[in-house]
Amino acid sequence: MALARFWEWERTVERELPRVIADGEIDILFQPIYRIDDGVIAARGFEALSRFPVAPRIPLGLWFLTARDKGLSPALEIAAIEAAIRELGRVHREAFLCVNASRESLPRLANSIPAALQGRLVIELPYSAVRRPGSKWLFELLRRAGAGIAVDDLSIEDLRDRRTVLSELQPDCIKVDVNAGLAENHTARADLAEGAAWCREAGIALIAERVERVADLGVLESAGVEWAQGYSLSPPIDL
Repeated sequence: MALARFWEWERTVERELPRVIADGEIDILFQPIYRIDDGVIAARGFEALSRFPVAPRIPLGLWFLTARDKGLSPALEIAAIEAAIRELGRVHREAFLCVNASRESLPRLANSIPAALQGRLVIELPYSAVRRPGSKWLFELLRRAGAGIAVDDLSIEDLRDRRTVLSELQPDCIKVDVNAGLAENHTARADLAEGAAWCREAGIALIAERVERVADLGVLESAGVEWAQGYSLSPPIDL
């Protein structure tokens, strides 16, 4: 039964995907990114999250997986980013916008960043992608286009162990997953504090994401983490 349901979802996505891309029929939710240092919690940016017309019944990841299999990943990602940019006019002009992209989309994306968004757009790339050869050239391409770069999907252990690659690339931001329960994990707290100090010295903004518990906010601030996002602060919202 589950396999039959998956095949049904897959056929639906294959049928709907070209139309969704052509029409830009993508809803965008925005999860606020907060500045949390100095005892002040204030939203300063947003991460754009795509939602598709037939979701959530169809798993979200199936849209991007199918797009990749059909060679449509760049087209789908650009359509989602353009939908997010259209919505950004509703927020304060100083707010930054984080969008997710794959390596394959970057050359096209670099040529399509609106002048008004230069300095406000941050491209999130998973660590698994940036560790591959040629990433430094892609970073330079994006910077010339006026975009910032965030390395995403790092654990606290990765922040400790992957510094050689991160130092070479010098991203503007690092996003670290802290959903392990910092309040009880003394080792993770120590590693995070040491990583936050390294980021400050390197001039890299450290954003803690998937912060699910209010108890972890104080731990993040005491560790020297300046930025955070997660359900304990705000779920994704419709602007």
